[in-house]
Amino acid sequence: MSITLLSAVPGGGKSSYVVWHEIKPAVEAGRIVYTAGIPKLKLPTIVTSYDKLTRWHERTQKNLEVTNEADAIYELNNIVEGSLIVIDET
Repeated sequence: MSITLLSAVPGGGKSSYVVWHEIKPAVEAGRIVYTAGIPKLKLPTIVTSYDKLTRWHERTQKNLEVTNEADAIYELNNIVEGSLIVIDET
């Protein structure tokens, strides 16, 4: 997992950059993309709320029969693992 932060002056092309260089390639590769704050986006993404994205880390243990916590396998509840999450401040 990695986090990328784009920062520039208002109108500096941050949203356009992320659409063309992050979202579009991810969609073309078959990756699930969640977006928040990008209105009128024509690419197939899952539009979600900021509130839901603040809970991205919530998870449930898949292998309940495990007694050792170190061997537990978890599954995210709100976001598909391996997906791209894009949040715009607009």
